Amino acid sequence: MTDTTTEQTSIGPMATIRVLRRHFEGYGGRFVALSLLGVVMAVLEAAIVILIAALASLLTNARDELTRTVLGVDIGISRVGLCVLALTVVVLRSVLELAVIELRARTDANYDRRARLAVLDAFLCSDWELQSVEQAGGLQTTLVLVVSNARAALRGSTDTIVAFVGLVVMLLASAAVGGAAALVVIAALIGTALLVRPLLHASHRASKQMWAYSASFANRVGELVGLAREVLVFDARTPVERDAARDIDGLADAVYKSEVAGFRLTAVNNSLIYLMATGGLVALIAAGVDNPQPYIAMVLLLYRAVQYGRTLQSNYQGLITQLPYVEKLDEQLARYRASARTLGTAVLEAPLRSIRFDDVSFSYLPGQVALDHLDFELAPGEAVGIVGPSGAGKSTVMQLLLGLREPDGGQVLVNGRPPTAYTSASWSSMVTLVPQDAELFDRSVSDNIVCFREGIDRAAVIEAARGARIQEEIEALPDGFDTLIGPGGGRFSGGQRQRLCIARALVGQPALVVLDEPTSALDHGSEDAIRETLEALRGQVTLVIIAHRLSTLRICDRVIVMNEGRIEAMGPRAELERDNPYYAQAVRLAKLV
Repeated sequence: MTDTTTEQTSIGPMATIRVLRRHFEGYGGRFVALSLLGVVMAVLEAAIVILIAALASLLTNARDELTRTVLGVDIGISRVGLCVLALTVVVLRSVLELAVIELRARTDANYDRRARLAVLDAFLCSDWELQSVEQAGGLQTTLVLVVSNARAALRGSTDTIVAFVGLVVMLLASAAVGGAAALVVIAALIGTALLVRPLLHASHRASKQMWAYSASFANRVGELVGLAREVLVFDARTPVERDAARDIDGLADAVYKSEVAGFRLTAVNNSLIYLMATGGLVALIAAGVDNPQPYIAMVLLLYRAVQYGRTLQSNYQGLITQLPYVEKLDEQLARYRASARTLGTAVLEAPLRSIRFDDVSFSYLPGQVALDHLDFELAPGEAVGIVGPSGAGKSTVMQLLLGLREPDGGQVLVNGRPPTAYTSASWSSMVTLVPQDAELFDRSVSDNIVCFREGIDRAAVIEAARGARIQEEIEALPDGFDTLIGPGGGRFSGGQRQRLCIARALVGQPALVVLDEPTSALDHGSEDAIRETLEALRGQVTLVIIAHRLSTLRICDRVIVMNEGRIEAMGPRAELERDNPYYAQAVRLAKLV
């Protein structure tokens, strides 16, 4: 793997805030609420510390009352009064802390839901050009790993806010109680933060490298699962394992560097804090302080300040570690949204009066023409077959017919308008696909036929299964149409899976059905049954059949022969068999002569 993510980037507080503000837009109110609650909690904690110091002073000097002069007025409070006040403040702070915990937990859960839905919606709304090249592992990594770590960054942000306001309040309180001595310690704390800054940069670089390896490894695992059958058949376990081991080693090395950077930062920070604390005590002893009470309060406040400082440092370090995931999530969302499908406002209604390719050209890459000035028209209710060698452009024609891609030149016109002019709902209700690879998911048979569409009742499901010649086989299952298919539909044969997909296509009562090698996985009996189904659909819907098995084309009114992105010939089967060498040879090979 080539790593391009290890370069040093600006990770100062302001740069971090800019990234977080952009990503967590809409959470400003929650951050403000947490900040205010954090200030109140820290003030109450400072009050608790001061009250504890006062009680310690009373106990040390064996006095029953503490007296202080405030604005020229002598104020006294007894031991019991101090105890009651201290307990009251402790209870109040505990209640506020529970409120903060609730708010932070709800904020995390809200973000998790919104972020995952945003990624899923952006992906589903993107065009086929992006979806067709997006790795399943890439989407899975974004939805699971990236969002989880971005949520951790949100939690780190809220934790950092609470720790920061707590640190500020404790430092201010210690300065008010201890004066110049506290200011010296505060200056030392600031110096500590500056000393560990280079370690923060190292931690950030290591985190970005670990993200890059994690994403690459997740994609590799997805590929491995998809190729599990081939690995087993080819007995390629050892080389696959050896290849995966290189990725695992790279990821382990990235984990090591990230962990070392984090541990070094914590260790150096702890050592500096302990050094300052010890030095402060030595200074107090050397100064021969007579009245220790304010210094007791100052030491306690500074101790809490140091703890807040450590928490702040740790949270900020964790936040920096998660920052690459926040940036990656922003990149993925922007990438998906930049490829959003164009949605029209016109409503496509039956019947389909005409489907026309008007001088259509298309290229996947510059200079590599997939379709070259195609002109043809489909009549309503017509059955048209498309044949040709691999790479002839058949699949590209199919994708343009389905509105999955837009031509580079010319127009695909359905009822006089391009597919992008119609609403997604009306287009999808009229145009459907039977793919070559039957993809089933782990729900009931009925759910697989409906395939997430709304408004389709059980009667329509049964009718579609009858049309696909699979109703009797479904009803023979233990729970009939409610039988769970299982992961990947492994309990069904290839022919059954294909017929389930045909039922899925028919259940919406479409006007145009595009079939991509519909009988490629079927035995002759199933193929005959499907051909009978398609024969029954002739005249009712427009059929476009892409096939290598020429027996499937017996029901076709016309056949289009494609070669190198062009229409080589078009007409009835008998005419093509007589006049087109490619089709005639294909017929001979299929032994249909």
